[in-house]
Amino acid sequence: MLVARLFLDAYERRTTTPAILRSMFDKARLLYVLGWETDQLTSLQSLLLMSYYPRQVDEPKGQIYLISQAISLAYALGLHRDPVSISSSPRAISLRKHLWWSIYIRERILTLDHGSPWIIDDRDHDVPMLSLDDFTEFPLSPSHKQTRWSSPQDEATKQRQQAQILIEKAKLTVILGRLIPISTGPITSDAPFIKNGWPRAQRCAKGVEGLDKISRDLDRWVADMPLELTCMRDSHTQAKENGGKTVLQNYATVLLLYYVARNQLAALHWLQVASPSGDAPENATKSLWSATRPIISQFESLQENQMLSFVQLSGPSIIRPLLLCVLLNHHTPFWLNPFLDTEHIPLLFSKIGDNDSYFARGASYLQFGTDQSPNSAPTDTPITACTQPQTGSMAHNVFDDILDNFPTDLEELPVGIALSDLLIDSMQGSEKATCEYLQ
Repeated sequence: MLVARLFLDAYERRTTTPAILRSMFDKARLLYVLGWETDQLTSLQSLLLMSYYPRQVDEPKGQIYLISQAISLAYALGLHRDPVSISSSPRAISLRKHLWWSIYIRERILTLDHGSPWIIDDRDHDVPMLSLDDFTEFPLSPSHKQTRWSSPQDEATKQRQQAQILIEKAKLTVILGRLIPISTGPITSDAPFIKNGWPRAQRCAKGVEGLDKISRDLDRWVADMPLELTCMRDSHTQAKENGGKTVLQNYATVLLLYYVARNQLAALHWLQVASPSGDAPENATKSLWSATRPIISQFESLQENQMLSFVQLSGPSIIRPLLLCVLLNHHTPFWLNPFLDTEHIPLLFSKIGDNDSYFARGASYLQFGTDQSPNSAPTDTPITACTQPQTGSMAHNVFDDILDNFPTDLEELPVGIALSDLLIDSMQGSEKATCEYLQ
């Protein structure tokens, strides 16, 4: 009920009183702590669901604690082993695969935001990757009932697209798990923020060759994405007409995760080549800002299409990669100074709200880590992700200076067009014609 309420609020752009949501979460957590539920599979599913309740990144026994408990139960239940060797029932096999990869995806996203070492070691599990056959035996919804928006055929198409999105998300998180986590300490007034909040890799950064290999794998993931997904447009109007808004929301979550992975890769390269004083070669700084710009563009697209709240609940932090970029580039070339104008940051944070796990840390940066304390810094009254997003000229003006003043040589990824356009340009002959026809 808690998770349904959270996502329904995001879907319908409504706001449930935070005290009610907190009460629902506390009751569910108390039942788990007291051991009221004796079925381990049910407890595992409950922990996975509770991990979607927004918490601050530094909160004790927060989302990382919940997902780690779920992983422990998964190991106890043998979900990390190939289900074919455990069960002969196709439905049971599909269920075990669904649960394992759902936990895997959630752990990768939460651990990335937290900056702590990965909990799941890829050497410790042998569960095959999800396939469309798994969703035949165990669909994402019980039936393909006709709605007032679409026919049964349309419902079946959306089911297939949802399955493909989840499969691609699982494949992407496998690549993400090869990146080294980057932690940022709390930003307080006790010491300069550049010392307290300075980002640190969990271990020595991979060599250039290792980072290049991950970059090529990300490129291959994009190139191998199913044609049906690459042709998908983030059209809010079209989604309302055919009832497929949830499909587009999940697709947008995968795109954001891809952009955040690219940003993490650029940050690792920056840390690898930076000097102890925090100075880095100009090309590393350019690459980091170039990898950050798509996240800003994605934020604006999500806000325009009224999908920001949904993605915040199911996707990675939007604030963290932007804050990470600012912290790493505290000493920047003069030509980057306009992009670090702190008056834009509080506006961004207030629009994203405290459903982002890094909201409190971003607010602390505004309070203690800048030379000025902008009046609009959201340090006293958090703004929830379900708050009605502001649209129109104000939303557009937030990043005007940042996006309009970017040097052209920073545009390594053409953010102004959809990812599908990038893939269409790389196609030839009948594949390109087919994709354009489907669009």
